[in-house]
Amino acid sequence: MNDNTKLLESAKIEMAKHCIGMDNRKTYHRHGKEFYRPYRNYYSTFQKEPNWESLVESGFAGRGYTPLGNVIYHMTRKGLDWLGERLSVTIHDEED
Repeated sequence: MNDNTKLLESAKIEMAKHCIGMDNRKTYHRHGKEFYRPYRNYYSTFQKEPNWESLVESGFAGRGYTPLGNVIYHMTRKGLDWLGERLSVTIHDEED
């Protein structure tokens, strides 16, 4: 993986963490493992964003639209697993 690819993946990880609120709340530990339970799962923006679109194409995120035409992204179960692998954290689905 070259430096540019690492920067892109790092940006995607930070966006995904923000989407599920992981940038505001800490993980919890149980039996020597780290866990996180999202309290939200959305990222709203005025237009499509390339990094999010890449996550959608990979199946890690989904996309929807508000009545005003804003774009709303959310992490899929596959995306939560991808993020958890990158961070060594078990991420529960917000509906679990």
